Amino acid sequence: MSLNPEPTRNPNGRFMTDPPVFLRYAMKKMIDKVIDPSSRTAKRNQAESTRLKNKSPHTVEYFHQSDDPYSQLAMQVLGTLVERYDIDLVTHQIRASGGKNQPELEKLVEWSKRDADLIAPHYGLLKPRDCEDLNPVSSEMLDQGSKRLFELGHYSGAMFYYAGEWYWGVDRLFYLEQRLRDLGVCRDENLPFICPRPEVTVEGVDASKLTLDFYPSLNSPYTSIIYDK
Repeated sequence: MSLNPEPTRNPNGRFMTDPPVFLRYAMKKMIDKVIDPSSRTAKRNQAESTRLKNKSPHTVEYFHQSDDPYSQLAMQVLGTLVERYDIDLVTHQIRASGGKNQPELEKLVEWSKRDADLIAPHYGLLKPRDCEDLNPVSSEMLDQGSKRLFELGHYSGAMFYYAGEWYWGVDRLFYLEQRLRDLGVCRDENLPFICPRPEVTVEGVDASKLTLDFYPSLNSPYTSIIYDK
């Protein structure tokens, strides 16, 4: 199987894959607003105010795709998440969305397996091929879960959704845990994070003989926030 990361038949038009200057500028302004800390804090405060007004529980929605390696990692921590945090966890079963968001599903599966295999040991989890997934579900449940995911504006499995924000997979679960702890939802703050953010240090590392290959996607918000660094 070829592992060329670029789709041979990209369903996204050139207008989006290589946007003109005016569109890049508009996208930059939009992304700057989305990632601005003060804007995020204001949205979180509003979400919590609305929750308290409605006397609603802290509801976390999780979207599980049974053939997705990232989902197979995430499912292993769901029980612990409910035990440690005073939340209502709603699990939705979904199918791969494909289309413009996942144009090369076979390549995605191949790369995600490799990635998940590397991630699993860092959190004491079983690799996807070594763990048992949830029982197969009906087509109706898959339809309902996929519809809910689409309504909320996402397309991927292993996604946690809480009060307007998305958290993808076990290696981003730390950010959801931190948010819940900030809200006083953790049942015992003396307990460690389920998936702690790893401490990374490069002190004493000689990288002079290493070559770094960088593949930026120039219309990606992920690229825009790290490119200068």
